[in-house]
Amino acid sequence: MKTHNLTYLIILSFSLLCSCLQEVQIESEEPESNYDIKIMSLAKAVNAAVRENTDYRCLIKEEVSKLVDGDYDYLFSTSMNHIVVPSEEFITRSRCGEDVTVRELLSYYLDPSVLHTKSSLEYLDEILSEYPEMQISVPVHADEWNPETYIPAVAVIPENCEYPVTKTLPGIDADGNEIEIDAINEPDEPVIVVGLSERLSEPPSISFARPYPGQNQSSVELTGAYFNNAVRLVYTPNNVTTVHSVKLYRTNANSSVYNLLTSGLPFGNQFVDWDVEELQEYSYYVEADCTIPQGLLSRRDTLVSNVVTLVINGQIPQPVLNLKAVNEYSTKNFITWDNPSVNKYPTHITRTTPTITDSLIATLDPTATYFFDEPVVKGEKWTYIVKKYNPYTGGYSSHSSTYVRNPYRNPSGVSKVMLRKIELDRSQIDGWFEGRPELYITAYGHLKTSSGDIIVDTLSHFSYRFPAGSNGESPAIESTLADWSFFDDDLYYPVINIHAVEYDRGTSDMDLSVDAKIGVKLSDDIGLQANGRFNFHLSNNGQDCGIVYLRYYQDPNSILIFPAYGLKFYLSE
Repeated sequence: MKTHNLTYLIILSFSLLCSCLQEVQIESEEPESNYDIKIMSLAKAVNAAVRENTDYRCLIKEEVSKLVDGDYDYLFSTSMNHIVVPSEEFITRSRCGEDVTVRELLSYYLDPSVLHTKSSLEYLDEILSEYPEMQISVPVHADEWNPETYIPAVAVIPENCEYPVTKTLPGIDADGNEIEIDAINEPDEPVIVVGLSERLSEPPSISFARPYPGQNQSSVELTGAYFNNAVRLVYTPNNVTTVHSVKLYRTNANSSVYNLLTSGLPFGNQFVDWDVEELQEYSYYVEADCTIPQGLLSRRDTLVSNVVTLVINGQIPQPVLNLKAVNEYSTKNFITWDNPSVNKYPTHITRTTPTITDSLIATLDPTATYFFDEPVVKGEKWTYIVKKYNPYTGGYSSHSSTYVRNPYRNPSGVSKVMLRKIELDRSQIDGWFEGRPELYITAYGHLKTSSGDIIVDTLSHFSYRFPAGSNGESPAIESTLADWSFFDDDLYYPVINIHAVEYDRGTSDMDLSVDAKIGVKLSDDIGLQANGRFNFHLSNNGQDCGIVYLRYYQDPNSILIFPAYGLKFYLSE
């Protein structure tokens, strides 16, 4: 927790200035809610009791130091029957005995103007019955507080409090004056805070909808054929709401550079390329600017089609089938494929790395069905293109492509994902008066079965609360987020989602839905599609820190940066 200075903005101690300021405030203030009226009357009673009764201050210090829920707070209802020894002034005025309950003490100090026809005890009981989670806390400097000598100010968390929008809290100082207390910067001295408990008795329950294959998997399929000295190309957008524009790109066997051939929205989703030469190989792809459905919403994105390769006036070999690439023991890549039914042509394999593009690494005989590529470079994406080659015309089949993310981990064994440290920007999450941040962390793994079904598995779910006095940096942690293991080739390159929620105070629950992200192998990279939703039941002030994706090929010694609140996870294997 960052340390700042408490600023008491204005103490209305001079009657003339007070009346002037009050007149301005009355003109701009909205009517107080029933909650604000009652909590302020309770806070004023606490302030008066604290100012006059040392034993009550000692009781507050004793109760908050128990750290019942991990913070320096306790519910009013748990202390109402506790006995305190009041001051001599209280005994003289109230004509009570030397021992009174907290309930009797606080009821004595209630402002008579709020009671109406009720007794003070009835009014106090009404408040605690209506708001059973009403608590008293000393969120800062509780350990150093000497209740024998120091009288803290009392702050109130109003109904519309919303950190960091709320800049000040109403309060009462040690002399009984109404003041405004800085809600942003931490005070230098202890402050008693009256408000609703920020924690519920149970952690949020978590459930998720089971996804199914094919949902929201948008793509553009390109097909082509040679006829009448021209190439006819047809593009088919899949799971797309609207196609706004399409661009067609082309290259030939003598170049690795694709040039823009034409653009627009052609009739019937067709392009015709008349500018072709005999015995020449051409490759095409399209880029489509589309609106794509995503759950109940949509997004705009550019989809890139497959590549279509054609040989003009030459026999085009049939492409290979079922191309796969997996990594073996983090040292070599194993590429496999099935040959076509008509197979008399040799196989060409090209490889693209972050530094080398389309490098021919092997020319194999027609019967070959596998190839080992080594050594690999950890953490790099290597793309393989496998094509059948017609040596008589120089033509290629349609290419089949796949890729491998060379992992740091050993794919033949279990790899642990360890959480070592957490950092959080306290200034973005909680005010000092809200207690300590508490994170609910969930890791989800994604498995693809042999039938094609995608299953979401919860790998871990646990909570972490920052220690008292923390500035937003945790001490060393030894927690396993996931045991990362795989069972067959289809499970080789999934993604683990790590979701974090900062759970905050509140009196009612709300549903927070988060898209489930599934890692599956697409044409170019790991695809992250929404395949269901996780439903979290949070308090009305719970804050979603977001989802971060950890890929299997990433360096085990990683820092995951979440979308919100300066949250960082330090990981290792």
